[in-house]
Amino acid sequence: MLHTLRGEQFRHSQNLNRSNDSLSTINAQNTLTTRLLNLDYSSPETSAAQQQINLPRTFNGYSGPSPPRSWIKPFTIGGDARNSPAWRAEALSLIFHKRPSSQKFTLNILSLTQLCLAKLLSECSSPESIEDITPCLPAHLRLELVRYAAIHHPLSKPKLRALLSSEGHVSGELLVTGPSVSLHADHFLQSKAQEREHWDAEDQSTHSGLQSLIVLSTRLSVSTVSTFPPTITHLALINLEHPISLHRLPVHCPSLIVLDLSYNLWLTVMSSDTLKSIDRIDWERWTQLQVLGWKECYIPEGMLTKLNKGRWDDIEVVLG
Repeated sequence: MLHTLRGEQFRHSQNLNRSNDSLSTINAQNTLTTRLLNLDYSSPETSAAQQQINLPRTFNGYSGPSPPRSWIKPFTIGGDARNSPAWRAEALSLIFHKRPSSQKFTLNILSLTQLCLAKLLSECSSPESIEDITPCLPAHLRLELVRYAAIHHPLSKPKLRALLSSEGHVSGELLVTGPSVSLHADHFLQSKAQEREHWDAEDQSTHSGLQSLIVLSTRLSVSTVSTFPPTITHLALINLEHPISLHRLPVHCPSLIVLDLSYNLWLTVMSSDTLKSIDRIDWERWTQLQVLGWKECYIPEGMLTKLNKGRWDDIEVVLG
């Protein structure tokens, strides 16, 4: 009975395809095992729906019933796409471009400085070892090391802390890359207290406040946002785990020049609370704002009009 059913299904398939191939030829070339082994499950051109629901056209022509769905591997694009150096490099590209350093970060071609930093990072397996070398590294090299690690090998909290100065940043920049690391709720309060101690003991001109804050792929609490120092001019809050009250940012960070809110899923599919928060943003308070990163985010109706209201020059909105 099984042989008869297979024959009937084969002849029906041949009639639909108007093919004159013999059953022996088809079976010799296109056995079920061979076709399963030859499938390309990782091709980004093939959709998940085609692989999990509709069988690919590769299966046309064999006899017998279709293979069960459990035989077909789930479609993935390199695992977690947002946990790769390539994605982190793209996510950080805007803020790095708007606040450039001495090094340009590429994945394939590294400068001599970056090669040295990579070797140094591989040799420092513990926070204690980083603490030993930190006094030997000038601030601009520590900044390059933190940026390199953020893309290629995100630092643990103890290692990041070992590279930061007593003020809680490196050359005016604080870069925190998750998901295992997040900003402590009182980070800026502690940094402010330590900075005040240095100001009392030394010349104030030797210290500068935080200018650039970059938080990537981690969580950020409301209480932490309320402690952001007003000296911040470049702010990137990218791929945060949970929504934040955006309308509070102009109050805490009135001097922003660049604001990057790209790749936040909660700005792609917005809740009613998020929409209300965006509607309440006082864009006019950001008198110095020049660039807004809004990659892979939904633009609510009227947002762009409010964004440029009362300005001589429109704000550059970076989409993608």
